[in-house]
Amino acid sequence: IMKKTIRTIISILTAGLMLMAFASCGEKKNELMQGIYEKLTAADSSYSEWKSGFNATTFEEKLDGEAIVITAKGEEGMNGEYTFTHDGDYIIYTTADKEDYSGYSVFMFIRNAVGDYYGMNSTLMNGYLAGLQNFGFENKYLNIDMEKGEYKIYSASKWDMKELDEMYVNDAALEYSEALTEDDVNRIINSGKITVVTYGNKDHFKMFVYEYGDKNTDLTYKSIMAVMNKFQPTDYELFNKYYTELKEVKDADGFTVTFGLDKSMEEAGEITGLDDYSCVTIIYNASK
Repeated sequence: IMKKTIRTIISILTAGLMLMAFASCGEKKNELMQGIYEKLTAADSSYSEWKSGFNATTFEEKLDGEAIVITAKGEEGMNGEYTFTHDGDYIIYTTADKEDYSGYSVFMFIRNAVGDYYGMNSTLMNGYLAGLQNFGFENKYLNIDMEKGEYKIYSASKWDMKELDEMYVNDAALEYSEALTEDDVNRIINSGKITVVTYGNKDHFKMFVYEYGDKNTDLTYKSIMAVMNKFQPTDYELFNKYYTELKEVKDADGFTVTFGLDKSMEEAGEITGLDDYSCVTIIYNASK
């Protein structure tokens, strides 16, 4: 009888612990979605700013259990409910109409709220997201499956920025950029911490390589080399041989590399927020 009683007590305790574990898991999920919902609807959020441009009754939002539901009414191209659910490490939005991309507009504000919830820098986060989306990287942070009509954003923890940095310095990040020709181009690549602005052609160009932060690092150097190997300006192979580290050079085989922020780009309206960036300028003039 004593053994049977002990087994019964153990069974009850085990069941109780399991229920506590399930309850704890549910509380964490609710806490996460509650926190993200609060960031989404904060007066200074990107969603609230966007929403203020519409009629006051156009958008309504609510926290429905573990789902965030945004209802749109009376706005052309945006009608109905957009529901964002939590599953494992992700917040997910799914649309039955694969041709309807309106939900993605709202999804962008959910992902901003995730960043705000974890205290991530919005400038950096948007840069990373732009790269992840544009370059189609296999990653755990952002997944968009157009065939399924499914959008997923990683929400389990703060993002590993070092992991994302490395993702951008391989050639895959520049696959869409063709080699320079004799025709002038104006190219802007925004990838995580790095923004590259290029004016000119294969024989004459100015390139501005911006890195988020108060100084350019080895990430800038890796990005310069990746861009050079992709753009292939005249004599770039000579540049590759001697440019083995981030340094200034003066008219070496036509290449001049200098450090310093080029504020003219901001004044020209090309990119904004340059106070948070450091810059390396590369000027190239091929010898005749």
